[in-house]
Amino acid sequence: MLNSTKQVRLALAAARKGHDTWLIGVDDFSHRADGTVAAHARSAADNHRASEEEFLESIQDDEYGCDDISIEDLDVLLMRNEPADDMSERPWAVTSGVLFAQLSVAAGVLVVNDPASLANAPQQFDGRQVEVTGLLVWEFENLGLYQSYGAYCRGGEKAVIYVDWGHWPGVTKADSRRQVIVRGTFRNRVGVAQPNGSILISTGAPSPGPLEPGNIVRWLSRPAKPCPSARP
Repeated sequence: MLNSTKQVRLALAAARKGHDTWLIGVDDFSHRADGTVAAHARSAADNHRASEEEFLESIQDDEYGCDDISIEDLDVLLMRNEPADDMSERPWAVTSGVLFAQLSVAAGVLVVNDPASLANAPQQFDGRQVEVTGLLVWEFENLGLYQSYGAYCRGGEKAVIYVDWGHWPGVTKADSRRQVIVRGTFRNRVGVAQPNGSILISTGAPSPGPLEPGNIVRWLSRPAKPCPSARP
């Protein structure tokens, strides 16, 4: 069960604004035979005046149980699991959050910390600080954060945001093709007319961006091998 103070605060704030809010653990997701994604989700009691502690206790109370929901019924999905915490006891969970986020994007759900969601709606995220999970790529004329290794090998323009890794502390070219969680401010500037009339053009930008230099939250993998065949 998710119990981070920040996660509980976000859920409580959404509930207070009248939104239906569920909390889902990585092991609560399921992939149905028909290809849809479902989840066992917990919701708090209808008490928007509760404190954060009371809100969390209500979510964890077995009296309210779990709801079986379809991911397609969600408007927004925020993924905030900590893969490093699962490496020893639940190694299968390390990449599960990323995989289910990708399946949710394919189902048309807005996953706010997924590169594809930013790439498909750059105006909505312009100027916002975001935390994003993806594949770091630092190559000649290809600087970005891809949704996945598969999207990178396919040359998926709608599944990547532009990141100039040369300005990020703690990142080197040797980190190319590593899965990572990063945090920074997204700007919708590449190929977009700015207030002063200028247009940012970069040969290294595969898509919208840039994601301004921020910090590495967590490395999730070692560098993957080059794509088995030439990229498009």
